[in-house]
Order: sequence, then structure tokens, then C-alpha cells
Amino acid sequence: MPLGDVTYVNAALDALVDSWPATGASYRLYASDPQAVDDPSTVELGSDGGYAALDFAPTDFSDAASGLKSRSSALDFGTTTAAFSDIAKYWGITDTDGLLVFSDVMDDPIEVDAADDPATFTPTLTFEGA
Repeated sequence: MPLGDVTYVNAALDALVDSWPATGASYRLYASDPQAVDDPSTVELGSDGGYAALDFAPTDFSDAASGLKSRSSALDFGTTTAAFSDIAKYWGITDTDGLLVFSDVMDDPIEVDAADDPATFTPTLTFEGA
């Protein structure tokens, strides 16, 4: 069931993200859909190439507008040291226990083929059909 007016979509997005863990949560990159497996860590990128999860906070996201809630700045997974083990096709947020809070397919997958390749993207949230 789609939400109504964009005002309510924005309010729902803000409330949803504000309810996510304020400490101990992480942004993670996945080679395939982490919701399609029992343990999302099995499809998370390996640490080769210098990949490591990043800290998450609800305050990372700007207030929702026009039915979208975007991170205030791009996520930067740092200077890569070599090729990543896989192409990052999904991103997600996990809580302190590694449980998946949210995940989504990436519009522009991250492919790191060599050291010093960029590994950045800006997460955006929306409700399907909104």
C-alpha cells in the first residue's frame, strides 16, 4: 500500500531512520542481495583491497524531501589498496549484532579493480512506489 501525500512520505522516512541504532551500527557493501541469504555476512565484500565497514548514525541523513532521504555526504570507504574481492552491488546497514536493518541495490555498483580506485557512493532511501 503506497503512502499518500509526499508530506507523509517524508515524515515516515524521517521517523524510520531516526528509529535505527544510534551507536554501533555499520554501513556495509555486498556482492549480492543480503536479504536473500540467512547470514548477510556471507555476501559482504571481503577485506582484501582495504574494504571495511563504516560507522552509521541516523544523523548522517538529511531531512527527507520530495519522498527521498539522502545521506548528507558521500560514503567514502577510503583509499583502496588493491582490487576488491567482488563488485559491490548492494549496500546495507547492520546493527551491533550484525543483523540487517536495511539494504538496497546500488544504482551504480562499486567496482574496484586496483589500488587507489574510488569506493564512494551516496545512500538514498525511498519507499517503493512513492
